[in-house]
Amino acid sequence: MSTNARIGLDKGGQIRTIYCHWDGYISYVGRKLEANYRTEDEVEKLINMGDMSSIGEEIGQQVDFDKMCSDMKYSEEHKGQCVFYHRDRGEDLEITEMSEDELAHCEEYNYLFRKGKWYVSCDQTDYHFVPIDEVEDD
Repeated sequence: MSTNARIGLDKGGQIRTIYCHWDGYISYVGRKLEANYRTEDEVEKLINMGDMSSIGEEIGQQVDFDKMCSDMKYSEEHKGQCVFYHRDRGEDLEITEMSEDELAHCEEYNYLFRKGKWYVSCDQTDYHFVPIDEVEDD
């Protein structure tokens, strides 16, 4: 079973978001975002790739999506990078604009990068955005 998340970037009231299918909880997606996507430019590059299957420490290069799911050796060779539906599986590029309130209630975990800081909205925060460093790992 997956733990879904949505990742958003607020650029002055316009929030662009992408979906992340796997491991959306704070102790995985949240910490990867904090550690590896720390500037607006880095977050924007991530968002511009569209919806993803899984997040990594780096955006990485194109991979064979099916092989990533079925070949452990291949998957291990590309460990640490993001896997995207558009780039790696050939699906349509999906980037969704929404309001902060829509984002806050969208998935099990919702992340928002605003003015150099990550926020999270989830069950622990009653689906209100709170600075991620104020929320305990789950």
